[in-house]
Amino acid sequence: MLLKQKFISIAGYICLIIPMGISSSVLAKDTIVDEKSVVSNNEDSQDDFSQRYDSEFNTTYGEEEATSELLEAANNGSVEAQYDLGAMYFEGLEFDKNYVEARKWFLKAASQGDSNAQYVLASIYSSGLGIDVNYMEAAKWFKKSAEQGNINAQFFMGLLYFEGKGVKKDYLEAVKWFELAASQGDAKSQVNLGWIYMNGLGIDFDHIKSFNWYKKAKEQGDNSSLHSLGVR
Repeated sequence: MLLKQKFISIAGYICLIIPMGISSSVLAKDTIVDEKSVVSNNEDSQDDFSQRYDSEFNTTYGEEEATSELLEAANNGSVEAQYDLGAMYFEGLEFDKNYVEARKWFLKAASQGDSNAQYVLASIYSSGLGIDVNYMEAAKWFKKSAEQGNINAQFFMGLLYFEGKGVKKDYLEAVKWFELAASQGDAKSQVNLGWIYMNGLGIDFDHIKSFNWYKKAKEQGDNSSLHSLGVR
């Protein structure tokens, strides 16, 4: 029970992020979902995306022409266009919602090295949207994104190694990825590190490190660490 209460696990927190925006560079923000349902909580909402799409494309072109231009750019190898098409199919903007088509375009952008597309693609594989859950593929793409500094991908690499999903269970690797995300300010990773150091999983028990990571999470408003800090 302690694990379920104190550790943010992949079963409870599968992350699916669709950072959206035509011609925009978006730092991934996480949206917490379970393995069957998506709860939208993105900084860039569907309405924001629609407004930007209207202002950047449809004020100059008609909707049909704008979509045609985007498809042409995507087919010609534009990573940005491929990513945006993936987001549009995922959200059902200009097209009927289609997770298979969304995954196709995200894959094209991810294969060209786009960190956000890699993260979204991994999230789709881990969530089973339009496809069977595949943690090995999720781990592959999370890692590519994490290696480029994507904080949420780093968090999920930590979870995958901690739980042995898609990769061999390895607490030291889990700590490594959690620490990379935690050092960038990710409260979820800070909580998990606090729990790991408190319980000495794969590493020596260290009450001071545990306290410090929990404290950092609390300072960011994460109340899941309060009991461990002695706050009731």
